[in-house]
Amino acid sequence: MVDVDELTAAILEMAGENAEEMQPAFDLIVKEIMGGKLPKDAIGMDSRTLEGLYSQAYNHYNSGKYIEAARLFHTLQLLDGTEPKFQLGLAACYQMLEEYKNAILVFANLTLIDPETPVPHFHTSDCYLKMDLVPAAIAELEMTVELCGEQPQYEMMKERAMLRMEQLKEKGALDKSLERPPEVEAPEE
Repeated sequence: MVDVDELTAAILEMAGENAEEMQPAFDLIVKEIMGGKLPKDAIGMDSRTLEGLYSQAYNHYNSGKYIEAARLFHTLQLLDGTEPKFQLGLAACYQMLEEYKNAILVFANLTLIDPETPVPHFHTSDCYLKMDLVPAAIAELEMTVELCGEQPQYEMMKERAMLRMEQLKEKGALDKSLERPPEVEAPEE
């Protein structure tokens, strides 16, 4: 759901000097949002405008301008928090900015919106690996494999997830075999 305080702050910032005269319209918008409308619908934003913003965010992302892209994806997420590609774009920006905890939170939100897709689990595993949380990464890779199933569009992702999982498990076994045995105290004589 939309954070009303965050939405209020964003609208007031955009309104600038006109904030006072916009108050009645703003109140109506907030009332509609609190009544269950998506912000994009409450302000009357059409799908072409949304797609234009998405296109701009996508281009920023592909140009390596992750901060600019994140701002646009965040705006899109506020306008329509039910659209998976807005969530995925924001999470990907956070991941590229090495803000792994934020990326994980947005990927988790995406799993609530689209629980059948393996994509957020696959990318979440990368975030956990960057944070050196190998067991969590393995769990996400297992979920990736499960959700990929036999779907042909996810065949390559499934193979990569299985390979990475195998490597992590082997590395864990290797790390354990290389550990020094615990020190044993010599018996007292």
